[in-house]
Amino acid sequence: MISDKKIINTGYTNVIGNISICTKKQLSAFIIILISLFSVLLYLNTIYGKFDCGDFKIIGENGFISEWKYFSKIFTKEYFTISGEASYRPIVTISYFTDYAIWHTNPFGFHLTNVILHTINTVLFYLFINATLQNKKIIFFSTLFFVTHPLLVETINAVGYREDLLSATFLMVSLIYFIKSDTILYGKSGQQKRFILFYAISLIAYLCALFSKEMAITLPAILLLFVVFSDQKIWSGILKRLKGIYIGYIAITLFYLIIRFVVLSNPTLKINYQPGGFGVNVLTMIKILASYIRLSFFPLKLNADYVVPLVKTPLEGSFILSIAFLISIFIIFAKLCKSRNIFAFWMAWFFIMALPVMNIIPIGKIMAERYLYIPVMGFCVAKGILIYRITDPTLSTHKMRLRKVVQLVLIILMIGGYGASIIKSNRAWEKHDNTRTKNIPHSSDGYHTNCNLDLYAGRK
Repeated sequence: MISDKKIINTGYTNVIGNISICTKKQLSAFIIILISLFSVLLYLNTIYGKFDCGDFKIIGENGFISEWKYFSKIFTKEYFTISGEASYRPIVTISYFTDYAIWHTNPFGFHLTNVILHTINTVLFYLFINATLQNKKIIFFSTLFFVTHPLLVETINAVGYREDLLSATFLMVSLIYFIKSDTILYGKSGQQKRFILFYAISLIAYLCALFSKEMAITLPAILLLFVVFSDQKIWSGILKRLKGIYIGYIAITLFYLIIRFVVLSNPTLKINYQPGGFGVNVLTMIKILASYIRLSFFPLKLNADYVVPLVKTPLEGSFILSIAFLISIFIIFAKLCKSRNIFAFWMAWFFIMALPVMNIIPIGKIMAERYLYIPVMGFCVAKGILIYRITDPTLSTHKMRLRKVVQLVLIILMIGGYGASIIKSNRAWEKHDNTRTKNIPHSSDGYHTNCNLDLYAGRK
């Protein structure tokens, strides 16, 4: 077996001892069924929840999605005035149209769609890392950590944040079919017809991901990263693909930017930096980035409505601690990159995927857990690698047994603790006053909190 230090599965085929292909397929099918059931069970109690404040404004009070006669308006500038959306995300709006046609304003159906989408994403995440990693244990651990990560609760419970779910779905599909098409094109397999099909699926999925949420624009950077960690000749590999397979992704990106910022830009949207300007924004976002990393590894004291005090000077204690923490992370990252270590790839995934929500271009809310739905995948794999490496194959039999026990205990504690946290948080989201029970101890003056309290009081 190739060492787990190698990130990319050469030829995208896994060799596990003498296990037959049939058995490997059966094992994968079993794992997919297992993680799907686990995902559904964890979020089963969300489908009986109500709409929260944001959901109610998008669905309950939105006549746009209730009439199919407005469907054509999705592709015009009237989309913004009629739908009430701030950004052009037509795929999300189409999903609301579909849900409304089936369920009308019954929140059960909308929540059910979110749970289904998350379950699909879990399977796609498994398939993606299965196509890139060699070690089955790392793949399984990583998928389990993603399924049970408490940071995902907000995205799945709030119907109004479905864009993150849909963007992740199409992003995973695009990556999976990029791997397939890249293998055919540069592996010289002679399957040109299959290449055209896989390449087209990947490009269409990328476009759909962009029209679900803007943060999918980081995909070309991930594709470059993919070559850095898979091709022995890095620069020639990148140049070769820039002249070939990457052209389609570059064209899709340019097309999207023209549509998003020229043809169908929101004429009323104007978001500025936080008070204090760009400098205060940079200092504050450094602090937030450190918080995101901490929450990804240690998801404690989660909050659906963060109110972040602005960092106005680099001499503030919270900023000094944050910058010291980030410097240590980047030193580790730089050392791992030199050897193209598996860990470095997934650390880089987190930072690249988080770039669009770093407020470089001003966004409405500077910190939210839903922003990490896709980036946190990187740290889920990183945790999977760390847990796997507890059982070092060079150890003696006695030490190996002890470490396996430690490994099993850690997995049970994390999965059990994460799962319990998810179910508890789901209950808090189940009612209109979710932020009353969930967030006020940490943040009592956030917009989302006050909005839900007003909605709850008005419907009590």
